[in-house]
Amino acid sequence: MKTALVLEGGGIRGTYTAGVLDVFLEEGIAFPYVIGSSAGACNACSYLSGQKGRQYTINTKYLDKRYAGFWQLMKNGSFMNMDYLFHTLPTELVPFDFDAFDQNHTTFYATATNCYTGMTEYFEKEGMDRFLTPVRASSSLPLMTPMVVWKKAAYLDGGLTDPIPFQRALEDGNDRVVAVLTRPQDYVKKKPDSFHAIKSVYKEFPQFVAAVKERPQVYNGQTAALAQLEGQGKAFVLRPSESIQMGRVRAKPEQVEALYQLGQKDARDNLPALKQFLLRGDEESEEVTR
Repeated sequence: MKTALVLEGGGIRGTYTAGVLDVFLEEGIAFPYVIGSSAGACNACSYLSGQKGRQYTINTKYLDKRYAGFWQLMKNGSFMNMDYLFHTLPTELVPFDFDAFDQNHTTFYATATNCYTGMTEYFEKEGMDRFLTPVRASSSLPLMTPMVVWKKAAYLDGGLTDPIPFQRALEDGNDRVVAVLTRPQDYVKKKPDSFHAIKSVYKEFPQFVAAVKERPQVYNGQTAALAQLEGQGKAFVLRPSESIQMGRVRAKPEQVEALYQLGQKDARDNLPALKQFLLRGDEESEEVTR
């Protein structure tokens, strides 16, 4: 029985996921299949390269004015500096182990939203370039970054259309999922305040605008469906046990630190149950093959 790891996005809130995955690395918990949207895809890369603490270091030490803010907007015409995130950081400041990532045989997908069709596309690791352009596309937020052009299409945030991509994991032949979410259990997504701006800026991409409009229903439907899978024993969900109020792009250092520590705490508190969930799947697989 195959179990997939599914990682929600959430921008800087993905620091919670970084805490969870660092505990997984400590415990040697691995999965044959990993899929992530936006910040979830970024966290997946450091997890698959085996670099414990890398995402924590980035989020606590390097997400300064070089990363995002009005200074970047005035200098580069974009609120977020994606070249800094996907070139300067991995090659100079917090080196990414590209070789370890390439040699990891785990199936990995990053999601991205096609701006022409308004549909989610799924990019497998083997088809990515050296600088992981599909992961960059998955992490590119509307209004804050340019569209990412890749293979004759334009893309933005994968979390817009498939924020918790567990259904794709199941469709790809996995029997169960371990999902790491970045919102507490009682969170309900509402229509974003930025929708009218998105409608104006992306008026030449009506399918994209329509997808953004439907995002709250998609997200809330996914959390409801995931809860059903939990009840059926087909999903194990880790989510923040406390609510830490913070922005998607910027946050106070103490908030980021608290979120990382919460991710580690929640992961450790749930380790016995998680290991039992994974062990049960292994035992059921052995019974099927006998």
